[in-house]
Amino acid sequence: MKKKLEKARKELLVKSPFFGQLATCFEITTTWSVGTITTDYEKIYVNPQFAAIMSIEELEFMIGHEILHCVFDHFSRRGARLKNKWDAACDFAVNDILIEANIGKKPAHALYSRKFHNLYAEKIYDLLPDENFIIIDKHMENFIDLTAMKRAKYMRRIRLFSHSRFPGDGTSSAPRSVDSLFEPRLPWGRILRQLITENVRTDWSWYPPSKRHLQTGFVLPSLRKEEANIPIAIDTSSSITKEELTAFISEIMYIVHSFPSYLFTLIFCDVKVQKTYTVNNVEQMQEVIVEIKGGGGTDFRPVFQWVAENISFPPCLIYLTDLWGKFPPEKPIYPVIWISVGGKKTAPFGTIIPLDNEAEIENIKFDE
Repeated sequence: MKKKLEKARKELLVKSPFFGQLATCFEITTTWSVGTITTDYEKIYVNPQFAAIMSIEELEFMIGHEILHCVFDHFSRRGARLKNKWDAACDFAVNDILIEANIGKKPAHALYSRKFHNLYAEKIYDLLPDENFIIIDKHMENFIDLTAMKRAKYMRRIRLFSHSRFPGDGTSSAPRSVDSLFEPRLPWGRILRQLITENVRTDWSWYPPSKRHLQTGFVLPSLRKEEANIPIAIDTSSSITKEELTAFISEIMYIVHSFPSYLFTLIFCDVKVQKTYTVNNVEQMQEVIVEIKGGGGTDFRPVFQWVAENISFPPCLIYLTDLWGKFPPEKPIYPVIWISVGGKKTAPFGTIIPLDNEAEIENIKFDE
């Protein structure tokens, strides 16, 4: 069976460099302790009997299936959702990608429906009925300690996912993604934690009451923190090169992946706001990336107007741009972070952080 599994992995590498490269990050091992196939982010475990009845092409598909569960971090995203229904939603999502990318052959009982094409797992979950689904693989979230995983290995898989090209372009049969995404250049942990801590609104509320004081017989209000919705504007004007836009998306991908408890509203703008999306995980970014529009002149004012009309008390605004455009006449009440490319270093307000100057990145000081 090991030879058969290795052959499936080699075939994957030849037919689809994207999935083949990712498969080399996992040790594929046989074990009778699982019913069919599963993964714990480090290894892919395959039942010998399951491997025996699968064809090489079906094993290629199932290896790709387990890989995408890890790429999209499905096991940690379930929250309070019903496990079987969530597992089914995740399978519908990854199998759609595998079929579109022409990876192997879908086993007969693997879940798939064309009506879920291009949808992420959370959306599919909302559309599924509350019934029991037959899941071909075992989703082993119960024993996966995500906090103990080696982050470097996991991020390596994410980077390989990001570096690949579109399916159908004759190069690698990767899932829908922007080509050539790289590691983030900015210390987003430090930047966002400081801004959010200082600017997320808190207030006292009688509902729910403070649990801390109920045992004393007193009903007191609790301190509630608003859910942070952080607007991120992307300059899609004609002055932004393809390489610069790719760098912008790379930073955003890292932000969204690293801060899953926050909402991010992405605002694509040239002379007007072209499109907006609200996301909180990497998988949702797929739909965003393939629909980027723009190419005209640059006007920053529509973004600030849109934020004023649609987001109450944003912790900050992050704007990725070359800084060539028309600025609003007045400084907003929230902090503005200009992530700049191209060398221009002046703006009437906000903090400018050059994306391509490591020395200046290390000495970030936020404008009050």
